[in-house]
Amino acid sequence: MAYLLKSGALNADKDTSMLVLNLLRYLLFILVCFVVARPSYAARLAINVIPAYQRVDLNWAEVSGAAGYRLCAASVKIHNFANCGKDGNSQLLEINTGNTAIKATGLVNGVTYHFRVLAVNAKGLTVSDSGDKTAIPRELALNDTGVTACSDYTDTRSCPVNNFPGQDAEFGRDRLQFNDSNGVAGFNFTKIGPDGEALPVTATRWNCVKDEMTGLMWEVKTRDGGYMIGSGITLGMNLIAVKTVVIPVIKTVACVVIPALAILMLICKLSMRPDGVVTRIGDCQRCLKC
Repeated sequence: MAYLLKSGALNADKDTSMLVLNLLRYLLFILVCFVVARPSYAARLAINVIPAYQRVDLNWAEVSGAAGYRLCAASVKIHNFANCGKDGNSQLLEINTGNTAIKATGLVNGVTYHFRVLAVNAKGLTVSDSGDKTAIPRELALNDTGVTACSDYTDTRSCPVNNFPGQDAEFGRDRLQFNDSNGVAGFNFTKIGPDGEALPVTATRWNCVKDEMTGLMWEVKTRDGGYMIGSGITLGMNLIAVKTVVIPVIKTVACVVIPALAILMLICKLSMRPDGVVTRIGDCQRCLKC
């Protein structure tokens, strides 16, 4: 009886060990399948999503190894690209390689839209994925003039001015939303850092400035010896002068003057006798030395 109990205990321990071992094998198999089957993207597909009036403009850089692109536009977040175009909330577009820009038109201003782009190879497999990106088409907006004072025939005065009604300073954003914290006279600017992040108003260094009214952004010029120095206007004029004057002069000297002198010297050399006497003085009378 004792032997049977002991034998049964050993068998139970053995069965438990086999169960644990099989479970570990199964988990390892699942892990291997997940790693092998999971799509790996060489790099995230970086797309630019630019909202405009009743449309969104999208563009991206050409992806190496891509045979084409697939764009999903939806009114809801795009979790599973495979379901794109199968309901009324999304639309799927196939884009040939070489075309890396598209405009989504006919959109409603103020509504959030979702976009996702896949770069696919010749077999239809994904080589890069942009992930879900959002944009909101917006109404066109313009800045006010920033004029905050009225005037008469002779001088600048506070508004209103008798006999000079309806002046620019009496209307618009520069009168109603005058706030110097982020731009004087109703202007609304945001400082932008090197990675495109919005910086606080108190930031002492920034790379770009974004106009929140128009959505436009421009680079802040530097004076530290970089490519763009100072305001950029002088450099721009110098570049124009180089293109319109200096380069044409260099081309003329290199392509006309130097070859002409070389031909003239050749003629002089061919006109000389072995003893160095010029046989046709008229050909070389203007040569300093033949």
